[in-house]
Amino acid sequence: MLIGEYELKAVVTTPDNTADYPVVILVQGSGASDFDETVGANKPFKELAHGLAQKGIASVRINKRLYQKPVLMHDQLTIWDEYMDDIYAAIDYAKANVSENVYVIGHSQGGMSAPKIAIDNDLKGIVMMAGTIRGLEDIVLDQNTAALEAMDQYSKKEKQQILKATQDGVSAVKTLTEESTEPVLGIPAQYWLSLRDLDAENILKNKLDIPVLVLQGTADFQVYMDKDFEHMKSVLGHKENISFKAYDGLNHLFMPQSLPGVADVTEYNAENHIPQYVIDDIADFIK
Repeated sequence: MLIGEYELKAVVTTPDNTADYPVVILVQGSGASDFDETVGANKPFKELAHGLAQKGIASVRINKRLYQKPVLMHDQLTIWDEYMDDIYAAIDYAKANVSENVYVIGHSQGGMSAPKIAIDNDLKGIVMMAGTIRGLEDIVLDQNTAALEAMDQYSKKEKQQILKATQDGVSAVKTLTEESTEPVLGIPAQYWLSLRDLDAENILKNKLDIPVLVLQGTADFQVYMDKDFEHMKSVLGHKENISFKAYDGLNHLFMPQSLPGVADVTEYNAENHIPQYVIDDIADFIK
């Protein structure tokens, strides 16, 4: 199946033996990704789609635009070019062809995007898996700091220099204006500016009243329990429509941590699986 202006490959998964079911749109994290959100040896979105179908919930998952057509990359890229417009097209398709009861499950940057997607598309609810209301630049700084600390090929002075360059880049991101044209931290200025459209904290706090489920793994080394999950709880925990759940020992892909003490993506090289209880919690929330 093909969806959207750029005819992105999509997979629609529907439950057996039932005709009346909700549908979820799966939104990947950052970077070029296929519809399964393949990371190393793992396909978390395929597992979610099949697991939810067994619970009576349909799903639509699509290739990200730059995964399928990398030639479309350009120096003024925005989140709308990268994936948002395509997700909106997937929602339109789902409403017209699968079910009018549409939910979004966003993972990582997809979780950051879910509130904006919801407010623009009249959704029934959203699930934020390893999402955050902080800026992407702050996540990048934390990730780079942790990665530097784990490296032994650089001297202390070299690490300080690299970290200072990243900190300067993050500061530059925060002061970008619509007239800015130069890339920052290797990312187009317009992309950084378009991230401000997500406005997740304001939307969740002041505009969105549909059910929201925020999920986090305690062993996630890319989005953080303290700076992201607990911060969201402190800011949004008073909202009756927002619920929070953390899973002990699960990593960024919501799979059991396989390399304790190793905080890098080599963990994803080994095949792993999302526990059934995570799928059950999402299905219970939706149904």
